[in-house]
Amino acid sequence: MIKLFISLLLFFGNITIAINDTWAGNFAEDIEQESPLKLHVIYSENIQEIMHRLSLSVYEDELSMQQIGKLFDNTSELYLAAKKLTQALPGFDLSETEKMIFENMARQLQIEANNLGYMTQNKDKEGMRIIYKRLNDTCIACHELFCF
Repeated sequence: MIKLFISLLLFFGNITIAINDTWAGNFAEDIEQESPLKLHVIYSENIQEIMHRLSLSVYEDELSMQQIGKLFDNTSELYLAAKKLTQALPGFDLSETEKMIFENMARQLQIEANNLGYMTQNKDKEGMRIIYKRLNDTCIACHELFCF
């Protein structure tokens, strides 16, 4: 039963990632003409909204299969949003070191989004809470370092 559940979750997760990749591609095409500052604002607001949705689910005592599916979808969406975040960098007056730090923080956000997806698949509530805290800490640190 558990193997079936995990297989289904992985299957639907892969479909979701494919759909999200398509959505992200279309979204990127629609806004690729925007200024780097506006791109950053768009992606940053998107990440904040996803983080809010995650916070509503991560601290639930019990999660239904539907909630687990939505939580996994949100982690996939966060991964893609963090990946797109660095597209805004060329327009900012940052040193090479600052650009490298920003890119590394965006990668850390992607890593933690993947970790949260893994914990979600395994229904590891404590792990989900730990990873969510690390996600949130990464966001806070980046916003403290880079006040765009």
